[in-house]
Parts: sequence; structure tokens; C-alpha cells
Amino acid sequence: AQMRAQIQPATDSLDQMISAYEAQSLTLSPEARQRREAEIVGKREELQQMAATLDQQANARRAELVQPIMDRVSGMIEQIRIDGGYAIIFDVADGSIVAADPTLDLTEEVLRRLQAGAAPGGDR
Repeated sequence: AQMRAQIQPATDSLDQMISAYEAQSLTLSPEARQRREAEIVGKREELQQMAATLDQQANARRAELVQPIMDRVSGMIEQIRIDGGYAIIFDVADGSIVAADPTLDLTEEVLRRLQAGAAPGGDR
């Protein structure tokens, strides 16, 4: 609502520019018509940029508000994993891993073998 209130005056101004142009376009010289069209295009681009900036600000604020909740949920899931002795906890909605025993992370081993040039199916 606040974002809409910030952008509404610019939207109204653009609408007025377009209405005035449409009402006067037949009486304008080609140069004046071209100038007014360029003004409308410029105003529209300005409005789109303003909307994009406000959208980015809204997304940043939303992330700022949600992050502490997500941190708390992640901490709780990790504690449940530890307390329950679970190696991995999946999110059934998208199949992603939400908590895992860090000792199961094979990244370093994979990198070590890749750097050593080991072939797949080699020694374990």
C-alpha cells in the first residue's frame, strides 16, 4: 500500500500526459508530436525504474523481516536432527536437504580425488 502511494502520483502524471497527447495529437506539428512522444516514453521509463527500485526495496525489507524467523527454524531443525540422531533431514516439498550431519559432506574428498586425477569407481 505504501509502495502504491509512492508511485501513484507518477502514474497519474503519465496518464495525464498520455490523455493530453491523445487529445492534441491531431493538431500538433510532427516535431511537437515527436517531442511529446519522447516525453511520454521518458516518463514511462522513469516510472518503470521507480517501480523496480521500490520493488527491490520491498524485497529487501521482506527478506530482512523473514531472515530471523528462518534462522530460528533452521536452528530448531538442526537441533531436532542432533537430538533424534538423524543424519539428514529433507524438505519434502522440494526434496532439498534442510539439515545434515557435516561429517557426511564429501565435497573435500571429491575435490581431492578430482585434483589427483582419480577415475570414477577407483579405490574407496
